[in-house]
Amino acid sequence: MYLAAASGVSRASNKDIPLIGTCIRAFQNIYVERAGEEKKKKKAEESEEVENKTPSSSTSTADDNAAASTSTSSSSGVTAAIQARVNGNPAWPNLILAPEGTCGDGKCLLRFRTGAFVPGAPVLPILLRYENRYFNPAWGIVADERIHFVRALCQFRKRIDVLVLPAYFPSEEEKRNPALFASNVRRACGEALEVPLRDDQGYEEFAALLKARVSVSADGRRVVAPEGVVDEGSGLADLTKVRERSKRKGAEKKKDE
Repeated sequence: MYLAAASGVSRASNKDIPLIGTCIRAFQNIYVERAGEEKKKKKAEESEEVENKTPSSSTSTADDNAAASTSTSSSSGVTAAIQARVNGNPAWPNLILAPEGTCGDGKCLLRFRTGAFVPGAPVLPILLRYENRYFNPAWGIVADERIHFVRALCQFRKRIDVLVLPAYFPSEEEKRNPALFASNVRRACGEALEVPLRDDQGYEEFAALLKARVSVSADGRRVVAPEGVVDEGSGLADLTKVRERSKRKGAEKKKDE
């Protein structure tokens, strides 16, 4: 942020966090409502509308929703919001995005999401490399944020290297094909960080683990998951089992209905 003073794409609830939320709002981010949060918010608004069903309250709700729509997008509309920002008024700050969509452990690069590459605009790859000796702050799934924060403070020295690569200007073919654009930028990032690329791991797999209630123990030493999800041999969560379990649950729920 010191280098670029850039806006970002942030979960909508982050702007309400004390102190940190003020910093987030100052950077004029694009706010995103994730699917679960969006449903909860809609349900809460519907309940409130039923309780206060008067002409004045209906008008107020409509006005509030219209105002919110200028700064908050659903998960499905975030790509359109990014494109509008990049191709819109040049007075807006640069836009910074994390193309992996979630945090990995730093040992590889996860599959890139294509939202940042849809506008076909040049990108400036900025890479973060952590020196994790006793504690890795980038756990993908944090069981308890308070314990995670305390453990981070217990590591006296934390080194991070910020690598800024040359700006990447897409070819005409890459402009037409965001997936190709993302793949080529990712390859350049992997070479600079000297880490492998994992095409079988990305945000979708992360979301599947969360849905299956897979997490990491508070001490960071073991995977915690419902019975039958973790492979006994490797001690890792098996996504095939996760998906099979999810399908079974969905079928049982449908049958009950």
